[in-house]
Order: sequence, then structure tokens, then C-alpha cells
Amino acid sequence: MKKRTNVVVNTAIIYLQRIFSAFLALFTTPLILKNLGAADYGLFNITMGFVSLITFVNWTLSSSTQRYLSFNIGNGDLDNTRKVFYAAAR
Repeated sequence: MKKRTNVVVNTAIIYLQRIFSAFLALFTTPLILKNLGAADYGLFNITMGFVSLITFVNWTLSSSTQRYLSFNIGNGDLDNTRKVFYAAAR
């Protein structure tokens, strides 16, 4: 029963985060457009898109590195754990 409650709470939290993000975007977009103008707003969007892409790549690499480290530590494979750690540290 506790697992089911955790799933419901986590799902509700994710939906609230999505709703908040959508509201924030709908609220701030006209303000930014009004203050920057159409040309600068386009430049702003390109810049933020690039920053978002780099952030996503960073998050993905960090997450996969953590997964491999956790998997190898869980298996007790210290040699492979060192290899993953040294590869990620470069």
C-alpha cells in the first residue's frame, strides 16, 4: 500500500511541476517579448535553447555515469568502478 501512495504522491508532484512551468512560461513570455522586442527575443530564444541543450547533455552524462558507478559498486567490481570513475573524470 505504501508503494502505491508513493507513486500517487510522486505523480502529483510531477504534474504540479509541469503546471507551474507552463504557467511561468505563459506569464513571463509576453513580459520578455515586450521588454526585449521581437529581434532580441529571437536571439534570447536561440541562446536559451543552446544553454538548455548543453544543460541536458551535462545532466544525461552525469546521470549515466552515476548509474554505471552504482551498478559496479553494487556488484562489488572495484576494478570496473575505477575505470568508470577515471573515464568520467577526464
